[in-house]
Amino acid sequence: MVASYTGVVEFAGGATTVVDIDDLDAPSWRGRPRLLFSNHANPPAVWLVGVHLLEGPRAGQYANADLHHQPPPFFAGREPFGEAPPNVLPRHPLSSNPAPRVIDTQSLCPRCGGHQYIQLTTSHSCCSDCGLGRVSQPLRLETSSPPLAPPRPSSPERERLRGELHDTAAPRDKPSLERRTTRLPSGELGAQPRTPSPGEAKLRAHHERLMADPAAHFGEASFQPFGLDDQWTGLRSIGGSGTSDGAISSLTLTHGDPYDETGPLVRVTTVSHRHVHGDPAVDRAIERSLLVRQLVGFMWRTTGNIDPEVRAAAFDPGRTPPDPTAPWEPVTIPIDGDPTGGHLLEQDNAWVALTERDGLLVAIEGQRWPRASLGLRTVDPDALQEYVQGSALIRNQRMNPPAS
Repeated sequence: MVASYTGVVEFAGGATTVVDIDDLDAPSWRGRPRLLFSNHANPPAVWLVGVHLLEGPRAGQYANADLHHQPPPFFAGREPFGEAPPNVLPRHPLSSNPAPRVIDTQSLCPRCGGHQYIQLTTSHSCCSDCGLGRVSQPLRLETSSPPLAPPRPSSPERERLRGELHDTAAPRDKPSLERRTTRLPSGELGAQPRTPSPGEAKLRAHHERLMADPAAHFGEASFQPFGLDDQWTGLRSIGGSGTSDGAISSLTLTHGDPYDETGPLVRVTTVSHRHVHGDPAVDRAIERSLLVRQLVGFMWRTTGNIDPEVRAAAFDPGRTPPDPTAPWEPVTIPIDGDPTGGHLLEQDNAWVALTERDGLLVAIEGQRWPRASLGLRTVDPDALQEYVQGSALIRNQRMNPPAS
């Protein structure tokens, strides 16, 4: 009897797609994906991959196969499906879902730029265009202080505490319970605080340091950031920073109130090329491509639209892709008064721009502010103080909102 399969598989250590397999027990089975996918790692034309079944009565079984990328792509089995060998991490089966739901997402697929995902389970989904899988987990809040659980409904202690806490006319020889905290019996305590891990302690110390000095990383960077020039007369604040291999690789300055959804807002991110390849030209091309994808993602999140030509250029799967800003508009951006070439993409009331100065890439995200007023200047340590003061002002406003 032929054991055919139609369902979700995981392959190549994390990608997922829906595949039709002719016979799971055949040594040379064939599988055809229902979704066209490509791989940005530029694999060979025939790629040896491990395939896990994630649905049906044989979910969790495994087989090696050759993945042929020639159009249309297909899997060619090297062995029948069976139990995964000891050196292969087992996969958890997915619940059966014959009619998966297609959803729009805020973030674009990092492989192809698609914005629609097939919801396989509450935690698993895959890009509807290329099949790249992803797993999401709900956030969980943990506190370091032991929460107090309420006493049991039938507890005599609860009745006693209720009487004491509501007794506002305390006898003179009995201290008033006002402004006192009554500690419940030890048996009624909630979970005890756990000791934070070294990683958590380091993250907390890092966060506390940035809260005390938002510009700390700016002083550690080997380069100075760029910000809007004097045409901008509004609020300036620290936007953040990024690190790579322990070194500061990006600095972001914010112009406008990030919590005001009606006012102008411009973010300027200065990026130093990371050394990931060895060839400076390739490093620059990789960094530029990543920035373009981030900027296109910003346009998608802000406007809800993405031009197919813009997406195709930004997410080209080639090893040496053409200019990812080819569909963008060439512009001239003044930097420290010098005209500098760049590219700009505009839609509705939002725009993004990318330029380069002194070996640094500069990415700009703008909303509700005219692009014609775009000009940049180098922000030295003295000029940075205005951004530090703006961050303090925003923090104070958030912590002490005006009474309504």
